[in-house]
Amino acid sequence: MGDVGTATSIRRPVQLRLPAEPERLSLLRLLTEQIATEADFDLDSVADLKIAVDEAVSSLIVAAVAGGDVTCQFTLTAEELRIHVTAPVSMERAPREAGFGWHVMQTVADHVSLRTEPGADGSCVASVSLVKRRQVAAG
Repeated sequence: MGDVGTATSIRRPVQLRLPAEPERLSLLRLLTEQIATEADFDLDSVADLKIAVDEAVSSLIVAAVAGGDVTCQFTLTAEELRIHVTAPVSMERAPREAGFGWHVMQTVADHVSLRTEPGADGSCVASVSLVKRRQVAAG
């Protein structure tokens, strides 16, 4: 088993579920920073990940159904950090692959995808997936 905090360690996913409220964004930014820092991502990549998570979660919070939760899962491998954010949202306000926030996520992450699936009572479940690859040191 690899050492905790090394670039080669592979960890079990970390998942956090919070009310879909803007006041909760700071906690998710802190968790993102902590996971990326412990995983030896460089400072620029850590900042990029915080921005990407902020945009992904914000896009779901503004569309979330009343009383809904946002779930954020972090999966670290030797090559990358995958972040999967989900929330129940109203169909009319579901996030789209357009706009400034989407452009920001595409700029700071290596891969971004959006998926919506029908839910109950005219709502849907929206998921934003982000991938940030580790920088390979030249050598």
